[in-house]
Amino acid sequence: MNAGKFEVVDYDSKADKFFIVIAETLKLWEKEICPHENCKSQAITCYDHADTRSWRHMDIFGKRSEILCNVPRGKCPSYHRIYQVKIPSEGKGKHFTQTFERYALALMREMTVSKASDLKGECDQRMWRILFAHVDEIYSKLDMNDLVWIGADEMSARKGYDYMTVFADMMKKRVIFATEGKDNETFLLFADALYAYNGHPKAITQAAIEHEEPRL
Repeated sequence: MNAGKFEVVDYDSKADKFFIVIAETLKLWEKEICPHENCKSQAITCYDHADTRSWRHMDIFGKRSEILCNVPRGKCPSYHRIYQVKIPSEGKGKHFTQTFERYALALMREMTVSKASDLKGECDQRMWRILFAHVDEIYSKLDMNDLVWIGADEMSARKGYDYMTVFADMMKKRVIFATEGKDNETFLLFADALYAYNGHPKAITQAAIEHEEPRL
């Protein structure tokens, strides 16, 4: 689906940011498919347009920039459903473009979410929503069928009072499960995750467990 073209790029000196306006084109509907899983019709037409929406985009010349678009609503003749079309540049967090989200995820990998939020001048709740949306999507595709060697690490988040346990696939070098706590209950929760994602506790042949010694 072609999302249209950048028709206007304008700088608002009072708001100190750039606005990029997307204009709809006829090509917008060429590959549009009804989102209903039992339909998938391609005979979509434009019903009307919703109010202008904005998405935070990558900064331009160090200035905040936003994409603006009067998002069209499509009409499916087969399913008789009217729905708002999603522009391809929209990220999973709904308020950001995919480009901004990739940059935000890179920042949050290197620093705390609150620090990344301050750096980009964004609400930390929105930044958390970006992170959770991407984690949830990737986690939904997780398959532990071939998991045989795990690592478990107990760590404290705040001066030894708040604990969490992280489980990793030592062969593929990736985190596969994390939960609050540090007792046996965390391993029971991990076993539940194994069952849920096509794995089995009896398939585990090796385990490397790091236990944090109590503080005196």
